[in-house]
Amino acid sequence: MFKIGSSLLGIVVVIIIFVFLQDNRDRIDAFTYSTVEAKVGNETVTLRIADTEKLRMKGLSGTKYDSSSQYGSLDERKPVLGSKEGMLFLFDTNGTYSLWMKDMLFSIDMLWLQSTVSSSDIKIVHFVEHVDPDTYPELFSNPPDTKANMVIEVPAGFIRSNNISTSTTIVKIQNDRIHGR
Repeated sequence: MFKIGSSLLGIVVVIIIFVFLQDNRDRIDAFTYSTVEAKVGNETVTLRIADTEKLRMKGLSGTKYDSSSQYGSLDERKPVLGSKEGMLFLFDTNGTYSLWMKDMLFSIDMLWLQSTVSSSDIKIVHFVEHVDPDTYPELFSNPPDTKANMVIEVPAGFIRSNNISTSTTIVKIQNDRIHGR
């Protein structure tokens, strides 16, 4: 009887561990960002890529900003964004995309971008400067007449300090999977 009971208990423990790991695998994988270097105007920044629904929903929520450091931390438990970093939201099609400031801890600038298959250049089609966390739940979108397939979020002041505009600035991103989206 003791042998059967301990074997059954062992099987139950293994099943519980397996279920726990499966349930948490999505949570762990959901916020693992890859990065890409981008040149926006004359400034090179490192962008965390949000290319899944889970990553786009999370965005920079809960991330702290360290203006004294160029590069922060990708550690999911204590994410920090540096002054030369941001987030790149990727979408499969051109459209109107809205972002919010849910659980944001610092102000940001937002840039809506459009890429084409025929060019490695990416055009800025719309931007909003100095969006404050207190604006949540307000949504910020590109106008319907300006289609985008990417959005960049960078620390507030980036657009002004780098003289960014829709007519003069081209974004260059060095990553093959980005072009042609």
